[in-house]
Amino acid sequence: DLKNWDFTVESRMMLDVTIFREDKAVFSNIALNDAVISKGAVARVVRLDIFTEEGRLTKVTGDGVVIATATGSTGYSMAAGGPICAHSTRNSCYVLSPDHVITVETSDANRKFVYLSADGGKAFSLKNGDRIRVRQSKFDMGLVRLSKKSFCEILEHKMGAVDYEK
Repeated sequence: DLKNWDFTVESRMMLDVTIFREDKAVFSNIALNDAVISKGAVARVVRLDIFTEEGRLTKVTGDGVVIATATGSTGYSMAAGGPICAHSTRNSCYVLSPDHVITVETSDANRKFVYLSADGGKAFSLKNGDRIRVRQSKFDMGLVRLSKKSFCEILEHKMGAVDYEK
């Protein structure tokens, strides 16, 4: 199929991830799947304030937060019950349009080890007062799709619910 150019290309949204420390950008990256802000191995929980341009969205006390694209969200939803795995039942998974800009503020990063990782890359250590801005990137990723099966068919097969051999 590749040799004959018999495939489609899917365009996937990417994220721009930037850390601001004292209003200066100290880290920037793009991600196809996710930006993860998480506690280190020693910390019990981390406290994060999450905002959009419209105001506070939520406050998270837990292992951390995952901000995922549609490409990265399926695995998290299957593995953890949603993109946010908090220690409170008040918090849940939030689905926002790509137009929103998400800002995460760290409030206790000096007492605990808190890290940011984009697409599972090298972790960047966060400090008190750091602001992590995540927004839709101007770049997108083209993924070659060879399968003629739908997303749902592929997911069912991966989960063992469908046997394609029959």
